[in-house]
Amino acid sequence: MAKRQVSDKSLANLALGRKGQGKLRRNYTLLPETIDWLDRSGNASRRLDELVARVKSKDLVPALSDPNEKLVEINEVLEDQVKGLRKQIAELHEDLERCVRQKIELQQQHKTRTNAAANILENALALDSEDDIKAAIKQALKLLQ
Repeated sequence: MAKRQVSDKSLANLALGRKGQGKLRRNYTLLPETIDWLDRSGNASRRLDELVARVKSKDLVPALSDPNEKLVEINEVLEDQVKGLRKQIAELHEDLERCVRQKIELQQQHKTRTNAAANILENALALDSEDDIKAAIKQALKLLQ
């Protein structure tokens, strides 16, 4: 079998020059659909350079292996958020119950003081001495503060 030789013209085509603009010539084996896609784009070399640049800049969005993968991920995040919100609602409910209990207690204290002050003032009406009446009024005012 004869040994294949490369002609001088073929070697000249591989040399860098104005035509390559600093690019190197390579031969690669590609799938037929890849070749069809590159042929439809016009300049296949430029198209490959653009594609590699986009991949390097992470401009391309990776394809999901499973279309439901992203939905599952979003669902997990939402479930975590719902758990957090339920916890916050429970804490708010406890705070509200505590505030209601405090309000009821304060209302009872106010009623007790008001009744005591009313009794003191009622008894003050029965007093004869002006000094005793003033002292009873002062005592009632202290309860109302």
